[in-house]
Amino acid sequence: MRRWPRSKWSICCARSRPMQLASRTQHMSSAESPRPTFPRHSPVRMLAFQALCVYEAVGDAFDEQIGGFLSDSSVHEDLGLKQPPTPKQLAAARTLAQSAWREHERLDADIAAAAAHWSLARLTPVDRNVIRLGAYELRHAPPKHVGVIISDAVDLARKFGDADSPAFVNGVLDAIHHRRSAAPPTDADSSGN
Repeated sequence: MRRWPRSKWSICCARSRPMQLASRTQHMSSAESPRPTFPRHSPVRMLAFQALCVYEAVGDAFDEQIGGFLSDSSVHEDLGLKQPPTPKQLAAARTLAQSAWREHERLDADIAAAAAHWSLARLTPVDRNVIRLGAYELRHAPPKHVGVIISDAVDLARKFGDADSPAFVNGVLDAIHHRRSAAPPTDADSSGN
């Protein structure tokens, strides 16, 4: 397996709080270094989020490289994963990232409607892609998963965003969920697209 240079993928995570913390604590041993932990279901979302950040920077050409990116151990290390993702998790992250990217224009319209006083360009890449991922899942997941989806998005925002990111992400995704719940289903929604 080809090992990618760490800097090649540091689109979103280079400015993230864990990476800044890591640069300040390089003199500490790995046992002393503080790393937030996530529940088991979150590695898929964390990997999909990072892939969305790269998609935003590179575009559709990233499709050819996403497999190498998701399986790169330096990406797993940067995310603070305690163990490498399973092949099933890697496949799920790939599908989630690719599907969310294919629908990013529709998702961006949902985000713009829910965050009426914020343009997408004004959002940080972290907030924008965490919300895109959450909005995609809200669009396609059963209603019983809404709480988990929003909670995981808030956790991603807390880990990678700034101090205001968790509340902002929570508010926008909640607004998207309520708008979708209140709107009558369209042909596109009922067909599963």
